[in-house]
Amino acid sequence: MTVSTRAIVAAKVTALALALGASGAATAQEVTLKANDGSASIRGVLIEYADGFYRIETELGVLRLAGSRMVCEGDACPDLGTVDADLVFAGSNTIGQGIMPLLMAGWAYSMDAEADVQNGPLEGSTVANLVADAGFGDPIGTYMIQSSTSDDAFTALLDGRADVGMSARRIRPTEARALRGDGAGNMVSVKQERIVAVDPVTVIVNPGNPVERISLEQLAAIYRGEITNWSELGGLDVPITVFARDGGSATGEYFVERVLGDANAVSAEATLVEDNNEMAAEVNAAAGGIGFVGYAFQRGAKPLSLVSPCGITSTPSPFASKTEEYPLDRRLYLYARQDTLNDTVEEFFRYAVSEDADGVIAKAGFIDLGIARVSQDQTGGRMRDLIENTTDRYELSLMRDMLLEMMRWDRL
Repeated sequence: MTVSTRAIVAAKVTALALALGASGAATAQEVTLKANDGSASIRGVLIEYADGFYRIETELGVLRLAGSRMVCEGDACPDLGTVDADLVFAGSNTIGQGIMPLLMAGWAYSMDAEADVQNGPLEGSTVANLVADAGFGDPIGTYMIQSSTSDDAFTALLDGRADVGMSARRIRPTEARALRGDGAGNMVSVKQERIVAVDPVTVIVNPGNPVERISLEQLAAIYRGEITNWSELGGLDVPITVFARDGGSATGEYFVERVLGDANAVSAEATLVEDNNEMAAEVNAAAGGIGFVGYAFQRGAKPLSLVSPCGITSTPSPFASKTEEYPLDRRLYLYARQDTLNDTVEEFFRYAVSEDADGVIAKAGFIDLGIARVSQDQTGGRMRDLIENTTDRYELSLMRDMLLEMMRWDRL
């Protein structure tokens, strides 16, 4: 199996012995922490580096910053070790934490191998070691999965820290141009861009909330702070507790773009959370809570059906997402550079979009790319919405004839 020249990288791991000393006491030396995406640069005295997080004393007070998102510069920085990996994956935690561990195990099984998947030494990291002959043969490879944000997928590809970028959104034109200018080729070509799953952004509420559906207009009004009590939507007299995502989240960006159109429109009263798991936990704990998560991260919260501007109700489901009828539908992507696209990457890409991977992706709670078949009577609610919103008698007669004909056939 070919080893990528870029893949033999110094993947950051938690240091067992820090330059600060075993006690973790602060030194007088300053460090600079720079965000991976270049969005921030923070200078101060490093207090400690523990459990994948930096604690640094700055003019604004003590800050706690994820090591997976920062690069430390200065003599007081931790003495980080290195680990050799045959492939490094970086980017979206939706993919990295939600799909990749099972996908690695499935990939190994397809080769009659076994995958030893363990939590990595850094926050959000996973290491998969594949061994041939069902775990009794020779090592096949070591694969590092670093989960953070979709933005990091493209910065990691650009600076050579990763072989494969994981993104819960499609690459932006500016990112594609920057990578092309760096010799990475056409990032949206069929060889370099692969869709591995469907993941509708699901609006969730507390399980005890009696409200079943909400219009996109009402949803936008909630997030703008214009609707503040569930009684305004036919629910209980309970204040609405709004949860949104913090900066850098592809799920948050997608929701804001599709529902609000402007990130600045989100109410200042909204509570920001870091990831899908935290969002679901907060909504489950708050009687009036509302939030949004990837389809696989509902965690017992109640999903709401969405009503489109033309009155059609769509429930987040595998079939509605595959047919693109659900209004907050999205895709999950893997990306690779052309100049580092080796046999191993191509082999993994082929598996990730194969029928063999469908069951693995579904087991992870996501929606696979396999063809689904349903009878027309299972879409009766959508048909009913169409009829109820038609007042013209001639149009209604034609619609009924069409629906009677459609009932003879299944949908793919």
